[in-house]
Amino acid sequence: MVALFAAVPDETVSRIDPRKNKVVKTIGFDGSPTRIRAGAGAIWIGSQARPNIFRIDPATNAVTTVPVGHGSELCVDPHADGVWVSDDTSGSVTRIDPATNKVVPTVTVGSGPSDGVRGPDGLEWIPNVADGTISRIDPATDKVVDTITVGGRPFVVRSAFGDIWVGDFGGSTITRIHP
Repeated sequence: MVALFAAVPDETVSRIDPRKNKVVKTIGFDGSPTRIRAGAGAIWIGSQARPNIFRIDPATNAVTTVPVGHGSELCVDPHADGVWVSDDTSGSVTRIDPATNKVVPTVTVGSGPSDGVRGPDGLEWIPNVADGTISRIDPATDKVVDTITVGGRPFVVRSAFGDIWVGDFGGSTITRIHP
């Protein structure tokens, strides 16, 4: 059975059977869920107003709390080499080792980092809402290799068709970047 997870405002996540279009399990935890992503063998959930991210084992529905960040709004991007967590309060991105759930490094980026993604160039692209930039982090070195000014309030970055797509927080523009 393929399962989808959806966050709801009562600090739970629901596992949905898409063939039946029914909730098959509701999982509670101490956190306001946001930015759910699958990868690195688990379901990873960012948190609003908590200094944690949450890892759900899809085989058992067990929840592991991973302390990271300062807790305004944590966004996750999971990969085999690490789960990248943007912390908009601290202006940083932290990489979690998915094998141990431990913080590996924390990288300082721009102001108000938000929902990033791994780009087709192999770098982690992180939008910085408060300063209108995108920070690109090399996973091999855990360093920012460059910062791109896009203007506005870049809020979410996605990769598709070999390009990077940047949504603005105001909802009025999408910027396309060819790496």
